[in-house]
Amino acid sequence: MPISSSKYFKLKLWKRESGALWLPFELERIKEYSNIKANEKASISGYVKWIGNSIFALVPTLFSNQAHVVCINYTDTNPAENSFVTVSGLAKFERIRKVSDISRRFGGDLALEVYDWVNCKATFEIPKLNLSYQDFKSGLTSRVEALEPQIRDFLAFSAISSPTFLENIG
Repeated sequence: MPISSSKYFKLKLWKRESGALWLPFELERIKEYSNIKANEKASISGYVKWIGNSIFALVPTLFSNQAHVVCINYTDTNPAENSFVTVSGLAKFERIRKVSDISRRFGGDLALEVYDWVNCKATFEIPKLNLSYQDFKSGLTSRVEALEPQIRDFLAFSAISSPTFLENIG
């Protein structure tokens, strides 16, 4: 990475070529979420995760929560939990507050006021990996020596399973 003229390190998160935390289709969806700006109309698709009576989070995929949009539902009906929807509304800052007592800067939470939503079908396709369970298990535990086979199986199973927890869907 070229050295910047600034004394601060500048990370170009969206332009990484190696060491990416996300698969390409996930990164594409996360970029869509980063383009929502306050005081602009927005329309975005994602999966519904309910937070409160009329507040839900919209996430790009069911398994990546690094990016989300908090939505305040102003419609008469509520989308179902884990349903894939397209929401439309106005993005605004909520709970605006001073960063500190001596600062002139303010912070807030970006929220989308939802005035319309429709159920739809996800347009992205989850890639199929050519990886067997045996290959996954050996890759997961390759750096740990002398593991009992039962422990190796337990670690692999724990990594790929997500059981229900506190009334949340696994």
